[in-house]
Amino acid sequence: MLELGAVSSAMESARTILGMAKTFIQVGNSVEVNSVALDLNMKMLELLDRLQDARATESALAQKIQELERELRESEVFQSELENYLLFSPWPGAFVYARKRSLVGAQYPHYLCTNCVEGRVKSILQAVDTPKGWLNYKCPRCSLELQTGSRGGVAPYYPDEP
Repeated sequence: MLELGAVSSAMESARTILGMAKTFIQVGNSVEVNSVALDLNMKMLELLDRLQDARATESALAQKIQELERELRESEVFQSELENYLLFSPWPGAFVYARKRSLVGAQYPHYLCTNCVEGRVKSILQAVDTPKGWLNYKCPRCSLELQTGSRGGVAPYYPDEP
């Protein structure tokens, strides 16, 4: 995918070189021949530089396209995985993503951190006891901590699906 400006510029240089080559053929004396030959060489070098720039631009664009395609595939995979979860509130004031009951399978009930999901990362909240004996759930990645309001025994469960 060449940049249009670079291609147009390279084509104009090629036209100029062709015109100079025709002049070169028509010129008879050696001083004029040397002058035209020097101009022709300069224009050819300019053309090569422009083509090299166009190739570098094309390479950078191709690399960017590959990177964007990879990011799109990763996003689609993540979105597909997220469809297996529901956003729900297991305790007042706390929201998590919980696996849908219909997709239980062999997976133990767990909650995903909402902050991390927004960043397209699956991070499972971990149960932690506070020094005062309260049970909270904490994200090991972003340190989000959710209070359950219980002193233990609050295991993740599957939410009822709408």
